[in-house]
Amino acid sequence: MFAPHHSSNKNYSTMGRGDKKTAKGKRFKGSFGKSRPANAKATAVKAKKAAAKAS
Repeated sequence: MFAPHHSSNKNYSTMGRGDKKTAKGKRFKGSFGKSRPANAKATAVKAKKAAAKAS
């Protein structure tokens, strides 16, 4: 008679291994992006070069 209060749709997740937008989710999936850069040292060098170029 009444609809359940919880959703049975498992296509979404909030903050965890299944969330592709978080670093944990990216580690689980093996992908890289804004929250999990592929190489932290390389991105730091890139940012330094961009700052030097801007000045």
